[in-house]
Amino acid sequence: MATRHRARRELPFSRIAPRPAPLPFAHPIDPMNVTDQVLRALDEALSLQGRALSFDRSTPLLGDLPELDSMAVLALITGLENHFGIAFEDDELNGAVFATVGSLADLVEQHLSSTGA
Repeated sequence: MATRHRARRELPFSRIAPRPAPLPFAHPIDPMNVTDQVLRALDEALSLQGRALSFDRSTPLLGDLPELDSMAVLALITGLENHFGIAFEDDELNGAVFATVGSLADLVEQHLSSTGA
């Protein structure tokens, strides 16, 4: 009986290029754009499956959103830092920052304007 050798096939995912880094923000900073991006990061970090995209700046977070526990806060902070290319100081992060979508977006906007991102 003859032995058949299979030809090696290149897997399709081996040709996928790595994801590019996020583009820097154009000045002036558009607060609605930042808020939208914060909502996307919130949705991803908390696995809300698109629910966060219906939130607005006045939507309460900490204490009102059951998915936002201590581990989710860490995931959200890391996600925001990675997405926006910023780093938060420990003394900036308190309950007031996570009170609403707007307060969280304001912190990100402050960092973006102070770093010139």
